[in-house]
Amino acid sequence: GWVCLGFCLDPLDWTKDHIAAWLKWCGKHLELWPIPKSDDFPNTGYNLCSLDRAEFDRRSRNRRSGRLLLLHLSLLRQPVTGTPPSPSLTTPEDGK
Repeated sequence: GWVCLGFCLDPLDWTKDHIAAWLKWCGKHLELWPIPKSDDFPNTGYNLCSLDRAEFDRRSRNRRSGRLLLLHLSLLRQPVTGTPPSPSLTTPEDGK
């Protein structure tokens, strides 16, 4: 299962600090490159959760990173939403 990151809040309720910690954790554990910068992302969980795939790709400056961040976010939200991640997020493109 996914690590709680020290806060098991619904990502919708995250603050800027939560988002920064989450991006740092994902950068390390999901081996994202370049490391996502919190300045490139919204500073509220509500706004973060409203970003679409294209926005995640753009803000993380890497399509693999964008997909993995959105996948991880949707997994963290699944207990709240009851909705599993989109199959397009769980299937790597071009073998990545």
